[in-house]
Amino acid sequence: MMNDTLFTIKTFNYVISKPGFQQTISYDFQIPLAENSLGSDFFGHLFAKQKVPLFAFENALNNFVYDETNKCTSLIADELLREKLAQFGDDSSKLALELNNDKLDGKHSIGLFSKGELSFEEQFQKLINKCSTHQLANLIKEETEMTNDVRSIVHARDFELNRLEKACEASLLATSTPDSDKFDEYSRELSQLNAEIRRVGADFSCRMEELRQYQREKYRSLVKNLSQNVENSLLSTKRQIPEKKMSTPEQHSSSLNYSPSCGFQQQFTNKNLKSLKKSISCEEKISQLCLGEKGNKSSFVGRQSESFSIYIGSQLKTRHNVRLLTCNCLSDLCLSQTFEDFPHQEELLGSKRLHLLMNLYGRELSATVLIVGRDPLWHIKQKTEFAKLCEQSAELHFDSLEAQLKAIEEHVRSANRSRRLAKNSIGYTSPFFPYFSSSQQDFEDDNEDEGILKIGDVYLTKHSNLSSVQIIFHLVGDDKLEKEEISSRHPCVAGLHNIVRLSSRFAIRNISLPLLLVDQFNDEFLSSENININIWCQSRAELVFKCLKGFLMEVCSSGSSCSLAGGANSGPIQSLHFNINFAITFSKLLPDSFLFQQLTDLFTSIYYLVPSLNA
Repeated sequence: MMNDTLFTIKTFNYVISKPGFQQTISYDFQIPLAENSLGSDFFGHLFAKQKVPLFAFENALNNFVYDETNKCTSLIADELLREKLAQFGDDSSKLALELNNDKLDGKHSIGLFSKGELSFEEQFQKLINKCSTHQLANLIKEETEMTNDVRSIVHARDFELNRLEKACEASLLATSTPDSDKFDEYSRELSQLNAEIRRVGADFSCRMEELRQYQREKYRSLVKNLSQNVENSLLSTKRQIPEKKMSTPEQHSSSLNYSPSCGFQQQFTNKNLKSLKKSISCEEKISQLCLGEKGNKSSFVGRQSESFSIYIGSQLKTRHNVRLLTCNCLSDLCLSQTFEDFPHQEELLGSKRLHLLMNLYGRELSATVLIVGRDPLWHIKQKTEFAKLCEQSAELHFDSLEAQLKAIEEHVRSANRSRRLAKNSIGYTSPFFPYFSSSQQDFEDDNEDEGILKIGDVYLTKHSNLSSVQIIFHLVGDDKLEKEEISSRHPCVAGLHNIVRLSSRFAIRNISLPLLLVDQFNDEFLSSENININIWCQSRAELVFKCLKGFLMEVCSSGSSCSLAGGANSGPIQSLHFNINFAITFSKLLPDSFLFQQLTDLFTSIYYLVPSLNA
């Protein structure tokens, strides 16, 4: 294995010299930078500590990070090559094949890039942070036009398939009549219609895939061109910066008006800024508008809600925000970012879309937890509401939902093979079912399909075309979650534990999850006389509240977070902060008003609330 000492601390030293002013900057960096970190992430740290404007050291810092990263990656490459030479010896053909596979897979490629070449993610982040409002408006307008193209194909497909399905139903009804003379005719017609449905579905799938590829290439080309234009404009702006005397920190702060990073704020009008703040703070209002005004979107998010600020921990307390809200189904929490017949709120939706794009590659990600079946392609085969939402708008940054799920299916097969090998080893205890006996652990694993997930497994997908979330955690459950009592050692609770761990590691700070671990209640379960619904809901909610409290205490006390590197001079690492939404799915048969108040009281009895100013 490669030596961890290759990740070293390097000191950035730079002297700023102006007429009548001279200052030396010194800052420690861990090279290569931490995961998901860029050199520009440290500009704020340097300004806060050194009181030096951005334009004075931006190029020097970027060149330093680039040069030191290349030196470090060269050492990593040499170490990797030595490992491969020791592994394969004189077999040059196998050595060349292995190195080529590593290159294709992107392994051991930390910091390996050509000078001046930025990835699409870096170009996009630079564009969002530094371009003008006019360029941002054009970018969002282009996304809207692409989304309209996608929706037109989806509507045409749905209309055609719906027509054929109705014709199939009519033919099927006709075959059940006692008229035997036309039975063969109706049977042939039904067979032809089924073949036509398969053909139409395949045809529209090809058209959708071609459109996705075209839109992605066009969008990436647009982002690249806009990013280059922004870079050229910033360079011309720097040349126009006059030489001036800087002798006090106050003058340093005032000189930030020339900073390229402030271009976005300078060009943002008061009206647009007010609209942006309003749309971000009125997320619930937008959800109501999107969900309540149309008959086909009659579900409602946040019909009842209660917000709290809580402390987690006994000695080193961390503060978090928690919200209890109601919804009809969990997919309502991740609605598509555009809707039909919604023209009167374009300004709010554009601002909301801008807010999501600004955080798309940042450290304030949002996630929602969905309860899914054991098949990795469950969303596609069951045609769930979430799958319908994803195909209603253009996905321009990541793969489509179907492509991501197919890739996950391959990983599931590999993971299940590894599980089976580990289970057959001596002294093995399943981490997924620790409370089962050895005979129960098997539960006919050898006869199961390798592509089927286990209860409590978690996989995630990435999205840029949803309303306010970028990550979807898919927690595998089953029908027994509604019928049986579960304990803190249930696999689904362990799945929530993994979700909290992953969120702390990958900077996911906003999490929406089902409080009762159920997406939608079965009417048969709700109407059962043997079950007291209120007692059942309170028992399940108490379990989730207490378990999540323990999970938060674990990640916050261990410092498990995706934080900036910086060495000795980086200062203390900020504590973790989460915004958690507990979604309570109600149906028409469930007395939501009274039960919601009971669950709210239960929450306040378990968590330590932050004292209010009026208390």
